[in-house]
Amino acid sequence: MKFEAIVNSLGDFGRFQKTVYFIICLVAVPHAFQTLGIIFTMGNQDHRCSIPVLDNDTYYVQEGLHKATVDEWIPKEEMGYSSCRIYVMDPTSHHVTNDTTTCSSYVYDKNTYLATITSDVRSRSIDIYSFE
Repeated sequence: MKFEAIVNSLGDFGRFQKTVYFIICLVAVPHAFQTLGIIFTMGNQDHRCSIPVLDNDTYYVQEGLHKATVDEWIPKEEMGYSSCRIYVMDPTSHHVTNDTTTCSSYVYDKNTYLATITSDVRSRSIDIYSFE
């Protein structure tokens, strides 16, 4: 049997086939948006702890007093400053100690993304991740 003969015996692409195809597309298109949307919302921003004594702290270390304050408060690691640890301040002497703790707030690099899911969750003080 030839291919054309088989197709003729099966019938045309009729109303039923078009309806099934349309329903499958209705389900597939929103699913594709949801699946690919994570690419745009889950970017990983560089970040570090926000320094409690600076009201207008930024991710990028400025010259002078800002650099000295960041060096005093944020531990150094191999790749730069720690992203999740900060030195503890002694409440009696008001000096930074060598003990560290997890951050309570963060500052982010906003060159690539202005905000991501991670930065939004952290800014609302909802810690769903464990960074230790």
